[in-house]
Amino acid sequence: IKEYNVDDALVETIYEGVDHAKFKKITDRAVIEKTIAKYNLPNKPYFLALSTLEPRKNVKNILDGFEVFKSTHKDQAINLVIAGKRGWKWNEMRIENYSCASSVFFTGFIDENDLCGIYNGALAFCYVSFYEGFGLPPLEALCCGIPVIYSNTSSLKELIGENGLEINPYHYEETAKAMEQLYSDADSKILYSERALMLSQQYDWTKTAEKTLGHYKKTLKKIARPLIS
Repeated sequence: IKEYNVDDALVETIYEGVDHAKFKKITDRAVIEKTIAKYNLPNKPYFLALSTLEPRKNVKNILDGFEVFKSTHKDQAINLVIAGKRGWKWNEMRIENYSCASSVFFTGFIDENDLCGIYNGALAFCYVSFYEGFGLPPLEALCCGIPVIYSNTSSLKELIGENGLEINPYHYEETAKAMEQLYSDADSKILYSERALMLSQQYDWTKTAEKTLGHYKKTLKKIARPLIS
């Protein structure tokens, strides 16, 4: 509206959707374990991060937060799974400098057909980007009933709100605190899992398409001018 001097009456926010047939809660543990094994992951509890490994995604915050979390759970088999292809400056994370390095697993690219199983196996999904235009991965996790730890910047707060645990992406201590809450407080994990499933129902590609078509029709009526013969 500001940059292009567009009439705000012609502007409408239409959210993206999610494929509910592909992303859903899995109750059969064997299906989850099969997917986990495919990517050579231990059959142990894990926090999940999924994105291209680049500075904007702020994966270092998750690593730093997990380092703090793990320092109070040294004797417990809890892991951090970082999924996604390597992007620019990915090697600056220097995983070898972390004392929790043996509990951190990089999967590389995850096949789209395996994403649901990977999400379902997680204790929580961590998505603490500095900036996002929307945020499909956290929405996919929500559809699987997985609590989401997210950054309170750009679009993510609008997308998730009180239905997830928001953190300041510049403060890894907040990420550690959110991890601790979801790991140690069973009631909190259940609450955010239920909220995740309820919120995810609001996002659907059919609804997105219908609203987009409706907006095109409404806009055309507003800007239509009679033809001069």
